[in-house]
Amino acid sequence: MPQNAQTGAAADKWGRETAREIAKKIGAISISESSNEFELAGQIVAIHCARQGNDQIGVTYETLKRIDFVIAAFEVDNVTREFQLLLITRMLYGRIPRHSKRKGKVALASKRAIKRLAATQQTIHLSTVK
Repeated sequence: MPQNAQTGAAADKWGRETAREIAKKIGAISISESSNEFELAGQIVAIHCARQGNDQIGVTYETLKRIDFVIAAFEVDNVTREFQLLLITRMLYGRIPRHSKRKGKVALASKRAIKRLAATQQTIHLSTVK
């Protein structure tokens, strides 16, 4: 289903809130109020989330210049709030994406492609109570 301004804004809000919850769960510290960038074990990571049924994430090319790793968080179950986390270096992530329709500003990558190159994989559950 195509996004419009309203559904896009809702998805963006969900992604940012979820990234912050995941960061807290894995011990990452926010380095920016306006982005999904965090410090984790001395490295800068960007956490990007996809809802259950969505098999891709997008990271801006500007973000890829600033970070060391991408953590792709794919929702496995929206009732139990289970996520599969895939950690991939920015260099490897930069090799696999296709450009979005946003004038080439966003690098899109599929779960399958990320999973093939991911350094680590982990499953986590977020609290069902916020």
